[in-house]
Amino acid sequence: MKKHIPNIITLLNLFFGCFAIMMLIAGKFNLAILYIGLASIMDFGDGLTARAFKVQSNIGKELDSLADMVSFGFIPGLILFMLFQIGFHENKSIFSQSLSAFGSTLLETPYLYGFTGFLVTLFSALRLAKFNLDTRQSESFIGLNTPSNTFLIVGFLFIYIENTFGLRVLMTNPIFLTIASIVLSILLVSELPMFSLKFKKLQWKDNEIKISFLLLSILLFILFKGPAIALIMLTYITFAIISNLFKKRV
Repeated sequence: MKKHIPNIITLLNLFFGCFAIMMLIAGKFNLAILYIGLASIMDFGDGLTARAFKVQSNIGKELDSLADMVSFGFIPGLILFMLFQIGFHENKSIFSQSLSAFGSTLLETPYLYGFTGFLVTLFSALRLAKFNLDTRQSESFIGLNTPSNTFLIVGFLFIYIENTFGLRVLMTNPIFLTIASIVLSILLVSELPMFSLKFKKLQWKDNEIKISFLLLSILLFILFKGPAIALIMLTYITFAIISNLFKKRV
């Protein structure tokens, strides 16, 4: 029975991911965020139980990749697409005027906009495939991992919902969303070393970056609650870059 528990948890990851997609399409963003959070917990739990019970299976690897592709591949692309659609409808007159010179009403349909958001989905698939074959990523990551990328984009959604610092307009700005999609897609498959939060020893030495990041993350969450997720993930990327530059100089 123990050997099946990680697979059951992985299936729950997929289950909650599917529910999150339905909530996003229905425009129930708060519920979608809840289900994404549950999927993330399941994603953490399947690996934890597999290590605890010392079980591993080929079907488990396949299920894990499938669940991750839904929860941390398709969903972030869908969120970016949805934000793009909201931006289109809120600024439809601007889009119509700027495209009138092309003389085609087809170009004014909202579904042609936001496809760049799904670049993240395509590069997440590539990232997951590379991760499964890359033996260098057992203790840390190379490139932005898909859950962190998803959390960052969920942070964008939180900022839109709560209009944090009046940034709601930015979160639906097509230029911002396009740039974010391209940059995140590049980071997903980049060779940038990024630390994981696994601790071999609970001590300050050799864990300075990780501990500093965790303390700052707690502070940001206390101050800003849900929207802090975006700030925390941006901090994670920044810390990884600084850590990498510091190691190169040393």
